[in-house]
Amino acid sequence: MKEKEVKASQPVVLPKKRRDLLDLFRSLEDHNKLIFALLVAAGMVAFWRGLWLLMDLAFFPDYALLSAVFSLLLGLTILAATGVLLKVFVK
Repeated sequence: MKEKEVKASQPVVLPKKRRDLLDLFRSLEDHNKLIFALLVAAGMVAFWRGLWLLMDLAFFPDYALLSAVFSLLLGLTILAATGVLLKVFVK
């Protein structure tokens, strides 16, 4: 199957079902902030859980302590490299 080439100047047009779903979420954000906040929180928790399980499987799955230490050091390295670690402590 041949894919269409999209130029940068062309706007991306979503299928109608996706546009309707996006419109529903936007209207929830405007009209019912509690339900929108609960949906966002559920999405964040699901994302975090999936990431956590993938990291458990990817980094030394047979050695829980080594996996935890490696993940901690990797996280600290990423936070330090992006400058976020310093922003938190230097307020």
